[in-house]
Amino acid sequence: TKYQPQVGDVVFQSLPHSTLTDTIEGATKSPLSHCGLIAHGRGGWVVVEANGSVKETKLEQWLAQGRGGNFAAFRFDAKYADKIPQMIAAARRRLGTPYDLRYELDDRALYCSELVYKAFHEAT
Repeated sequence: TKYQPQVGDVVFQSLPHSTLTDTIEGATKSPLSHCGLIAHGRGGWVVVEANGSVKETKLEQWLAQGRGGNFAAFRFDAKYADKIPQMIAAARRRLGTPYDLRYELDDRALYCSELVYKAFHEAT
């Protein structure tokens, strides 16, 4: 089945092998090393992600950056549907925040899953 994006979907992928990617995948015991949130952007679907910094990447470009074009998408339970706009807004308020190579839970810098977690937490 072809993926039909929906605002608020959390998408995961395996980034190209690097020391950081291999460390993340080894620590989590998962081949999925990166995630972001689906949103509407100028000209189509985007992923709000923390990769280098928090930014919006066109979905097609985001998919192409992953190993083998593989990805997984998860949709929040319907009980959170009314919170999705606030979650996307919370993620976008963090645009430009640098990537967190220390993986600390402060707001000076963010890693990808921290961005998703904080956006969801703020919205709910």
